[in-house]
Amino acid sequence: MCGIAGIKRMGTDPITPEEIKILLCSLEHRGSHATGIAIETNGEIAVLKKDVPAWSFTASEACATFLRDFLHDDTNTVLLHTRAATKGAPYKNDNNHPIFRDNVAIVHNGGIRNDDTLFKDMSLERNCETDSDIIRGILDSNGLTHKGVRELNKMQGSAAIAAVKTGEPGSLFLARSGNPIILGSTETKFYWASELSAIQKAVRPWVKRFGIWMRGMTSRDVTYQPMPDHTAYLIGPEGLRWKQEFSICQTFVPAAYNMHSSYNSKQNMWQAQKKSDELQKNSKTVTILTTDKNEEKQEVTVCRRCKKGIAKKDPKEAWSKYICWNCDETLAYLEAV
Repeated sequence: MCGIAGIKRMGTDPITPEEIKILLCSLEHRGSHATGIAIETNGEIAVLKKDVPAWSFTASEACATFLRDFLHDDTNTVLLHTRAATKGAPYKNDNNHPIFRDNVAIVHNGGIRNDDTLFKDMSLERNCETDSDIIRGILDSNGLTHKGVRELNKMQGSAAIAAVKTGEPGSLFLARSGNPIILGSTETKFYWASELSAIQKAVRPWVKRFGIWMRGMTSRDVTYQPMPDHTAYLIGPEGLRWKQEFSICQTFVPAAYNMHSSYNSKQNMWQAQKKSDELQKNSKTVTILTTDKNEEKQEVTVCRRCKKGIAKKDPKEAWSKYICWNCDETLAYLEAV
């Protein structure tokens, strides 16, 4: 499971960097494998994401530069995500959220079981490995529309979704079936998050007393409400435009979040996968053995994994530069043979 959050400007008060950073860090315990932001201003979308926890992401120079360049007084909407990776390794940044390819940027908390089938049946093109990409694909194809929701209803799993679209300034799509979304508002801003406490932290005022900055306990004009389950909203510049049934989850059991204890072990696993991917990309494939009697006889050995015969194209090159043609086994171990 992951954490999603965001802010939509409904008046003249601008969205602030502090609100964004507090929301992200408040949801880090729900997902520490990657962090991301999407900003929609005047119908244009900018995205920044990285495979680091929220505390590191928000403290980075890259985040400061991104917010300085793309967060403006007239920014309409900000989408936020803290990822607990399931399908799709975080070191491949396309797998991280917000997912944005053509027109729609989405963030998702939950899991979709039939994404591979839907990509095939709907003739949609993948942008990344994660199951959440089917949401991006459907909304890219159908827009933030009633038809888009009907197509999303073909998914199986659970979801809390937020999305914005290029060319539609001020439009925000929210949907949930199973996974939680809490709504909050002031007179000039609309908030949503996976947990109420994240919104409460973001809206609490700062007060300078006796020369010291202190944090207020509450903000008097804030209201809260859980978003109804199995519902999709489209919210425009003036407020709610329409709502529709969105139901893909039969049963939902809230996850027990303990991201930090698994962070190092999962990062080590993904780093090993990354090194393996890089090795295979830079390695040469050994030649397939031939039975042609007219070809020059080559030195032959056998892969320890698949037991297939293998041979170097150049006998002078090291085995570490080769992988098995049949099973992709790295062959560096043959140096010691």
